[in-house]
Amino acid sequence: GGTALFGYTNEDKKWVVDKAESKWVKFIFEQYEQGLTVKQIANELDKNNIKPRRRSLWNLFTLQKMLRNKIIQVFIV
Repeated sequence: GGTALFGYTNEDKKWVVDKAESKWVKFIFEQYEQGLTVKQIANELDKNNIKPRRRSLWNLFTLQKMLRNKIIQVFIV
């Protein structure tokens, strides 16, 4: 139950990679590896109208949490 992580959808109580969002998850990791700050990445996502799950704009803490999440790293990136 609960809200699936950005990059996933919940289908029949299982998390499945969301292809449209997964490209943005890859973008987040790639930009971070290239040296962009979390704030710069958030600004790029907001500028491209990419919405997070629960808010209208990206929260820096949410992005930091994503970058540390091993599930996202293993299955999407």
